[in-house]
Amino acid sequence: MEHGNNIDPTYLIPIEHISCPGCGLKYGHHNTKVDIHSEECSSCVKKMGYDNVELVDAHKFIERILGIG
Repeated sequence: MEHGNNIDPTYLIPIEHISCPGCGLKYGHHNTKVDIHSEECSSCVKKMGYDNVELVDAHKFIERILGIG
């Protein structure tokens, strides 16, 4: 479990805040994209078989949720 000390060097926030709720990995891991509806990475979306999917670049999604994009 994360203890809040694992800070992302780019965004300077805990990595858990910019990670997929499905797998727990940071958005963009292994060049994944992010579904704006489920907020899960493209790997999890594929595994779950979601129908309504709209994938965006991980960096753009992170900046959007942080309000800096």
